[in-house]
Amino acid sequence: MNRLFAGLMIAPFVLWLLVLVAVFLLGNVFGCQIGSTEFTGCEVFGYELGEDVYLIAMFAAWGPVMVSPLVAGIGVLWAIAASIAAFRNKKKRDA
Repeated sequence: MNRLFAGLMIAPFVLWLLVLVAVFLLGNVFGCQIGSTEFTGCEVFGYELGEDVYLIAMFAAWGPVMVSPLVAGIGVLWAIAASIAAFRNKKKRDA
């Protein structure tokens, strides 16, 4: 159970880091103009990704604001589950 909660707490940050890497690659390797107020044309391997790149950049910029409450909530659930498990184990040992 601890692995599940640990994975749920780490996964959003890993996703955010992958998005940051994608934005870096799109901006530096493919030469896409990435801004926070508008989306411009961005052609990658013949596909137009302008609007998609804009949405990815917004998640890269605002990701921690969206991810932190989710991770905090999972942390609280983890603490509650661990407390219940510890209480049950103590009850079994005492009986």
